[in-house]
Amino acid sequence: MVRAEEAASFNVSEKRATLYLVMVGIWFLILAGSALSFWRTFIGLDSILAKTLFVPFTVCLVLFWFYGVYHLVFLVFSYLSRSDVAARARALAKEIPSPPRVAIIYTTFNDFNRGAASTCLNQDYPNYQVFILDVSTNPDMRKLVDDFHEEFASATTVVRLQPRQGFKARSLNDTLKTAVGDEYEFFAVCDADNYWPADFLSRTVPYFLLDERIGFVQATPTISGHGEGKFSKDFEVAIEASWSLHQRPRGRYGLLMCMGHSVVVRREAWEKAGGYPEIVQEDTAFTMSLRRHGYYGLFAPEVLCGEEFPEDFGRSRRRQFRLVQADTEILATQMPRFLKNKGVSFIEKLDLLVRTIRIPSQALALPFLLLAFPLLPLANGGTLSATSIDRTFSFMLSPGLVAVTLLTAAAPLYPFFIYLRRKPLKLVPLLFRSITLHYSPLALAITSFVVYILKGRATFLVTGAKDSTAVQSQPEGVFRSFLQRIGVDSRLVTSLDIGAGLILVWVGIVSGGSLVLLGVAFALLMSPMMRRYGWHNKAISVAVYLPLTLIIAGLVTSLSGGIGAQSQYLVLAVLSVLLF
Repeated sequence: MVRAEEAASFNVSEKRATLYLVMVGIWFLILAGSALSFWRTFIGLDSILAKTLFVPFTVCLVLFWFYGVYHLVFLVFSYLSRSDVAARARALAKEIPSPPRVAIIYTTFNDFNRGAASTCLNQDYPNYQVFILDVSTNPDMRKLVDDFHEEFASATTVVRLQPRQGFKARSLNDTLKTAVGDEYEFFAVCDADNYWPADFLSRTVPYFLLDERIGFVQATPTISGHGEGKFSKDFEVAIEASWSLHQRPRGRYGLLMCMGHSVVVRREAWEKAGGYPEIVQEDTAFTMSLRRHGYYGLFAPEVLCGEEFPEDFGRSRRRQFRLVQADTEILATQMPRFLKNKGVSFIEKLDLLVRTIRIPSQALALPFLLLAFPLLPLANGGTLSATSIDRTFSFMLSPGLVAVTLLTAAAPLYPFFIYLRRKPLKLVPLLFRSITLHYSPLALAITSFVVYILKGRATFLVTGAKDSTAVQSQPEGVFRSFLQRIGVDSRLVTSLDIGAGLILVWVGIVSGGSLVLLGVAFALLMSPMMRRYGWHNKAISVAVYLPLTLIIAGLVTSLSGGIGAQSQYLVLAVLSVLLF
């Protein structure tokens, strides 16, 4: 299938440690330079309680620093990771007399999108069939699917299943087992809101000719521009700026991820891997299973596939709630087995571990803020003021530590500066809106994490559906039923948003007007209002600029020795795990 000279010139299994050596090296240098400040702060605390609280505070801070370095290093290496793999694949494709047959599986659950589905039918590839995997419960949506199928009866096949435990993974597995015949050597997965270019298959399928160990080829998701809401319009450029940043280097320096959509998969690899693991984050688990069975993924950066950003603030929160639980589930159920596998390189294991920990780490952000403001100062001196706060963190006010914290905290924003360097009118609003958006779910993140720990499994929420239906069977028992009702709009989450916001308001006021704290507090307090009135509300559209305005003003006034506690800059450290 693959010519010997081409196979010799391309090694899909080659992994280099350079990226992580640089990343860990920078992080260690930061830790070495700050160790004395941490020690002096620790021994300078007045009580055993304060010393005890300082330990988890320190662990969180160094973790946040690490992820700031992580974003920065990936940004640099994304510009160093260029290859001619696509050209090699196209050259090989010209020598194949009969293109292999491909099954396109378009998945929908109460969110059928005719425009997106039509792009599956408009492929210039000569040998494919579209299978519409419909698990919709809404009769109107089912009728839209039926009407579409009647219009394109020869090119489409409808596979109708019931939503149940097993999530998207079981539906895909059942479709491939029962509806997609063995004559299909490859299959491609298209989510309901994906818009594919006409050459999607003709550009991705040739990659498989390079090496029989290639299990999947992942295209580059970008924003389709079909989103109708103001929320999606405001943030769609952020995804375009950030997404390929983390995928491009992983082919050479880590473990390339199957994203679960806009991807082509070798059927033989799916079979040997035992199908999709039936958990919420089936794409990550499938990547891990493929690697355990000797298969690799390739990234096709030149193949751009549109998708829609969540249309409103509520859907974005549902997505965040799901991701925290989903990655926690990966860590708990899939990671131990993966780390023990001797056929996977150390760099791939490290890369996946670092990537998977980041989103669940968002659950540490709110406890970290409350440890710093007010618990540590209260435990140290029993009072709360700008003086008592700065006395607690007096050895952490050096210019070096301030610079490290601010630079690492802002690292996820650097792609925005590069991508929009010539469009300042788009860059500035994006920065202000992003800070409000990503500080607002602090209570949501810790709630999602705790619910997973208590329930023992993740909840699947369909981001694009018109409701927040969980695609899983209802749990048994009073306690599990109670946990099932704790979601993005529950009273518990709203109470935590308001409670944490009011605490930070109190600390900000009694500490002499610490504006950074007040900015973060305002973002938290806005969360219930944004859910109720919507991102499009005129007052909300103006208010989202206030948090970053207060933060900038607070940094300027406090670090220059003016208003508020100087150590309030520590609040910003959490941004390295919150932003995209």
